[in-house]
Amino acid sequence: MTENKKIIRVVEGGGGQGIRRGNLVNGRLVNGRVVNFQLMEDSPASPEEIVDFIYSDLLDGTVGVAITMAGKISDHNLVVKSPNLHVLDDYNLGAEVTKKCGLPCFVGNDMETATAGEIALRPD
Repeated sequence: MTENKKIIRVVEGGGGQGIRRGNLVNGRLVNGRVVNFQLMEDSPASPEEIVDFIYSDLLDGTVGVAITMAGKISDHNLVVKSPNLHVLDDYNLGAEVTKKCGLPCFVGNDMETATAGEIALRPD
């Protein structure tokens, strides 16, 4: 029997610690490869380098990209203002990631997405 895997690239940006990326496979964060969940030592110098980092080493079968970060996000795409990654201010990160990898991309404020996740997982 072949297992049907649903894979989502997940990215957490900011927090003064660079950018982390990983993969959710059927709802579980996995780091079977060293690069699946990696902390960048220095913030990239350009928005394009950030997009390349998000895109690189995508697993076959990835169905989308989810990015959370501190700051003001508009329409789940546009980074209006980031307190940690100023290079992304007024940058349409979601659209650029979609253009690069051809997958849907969601960009959300880290606290809003964490709260939504807690509510979604709360038992009745």
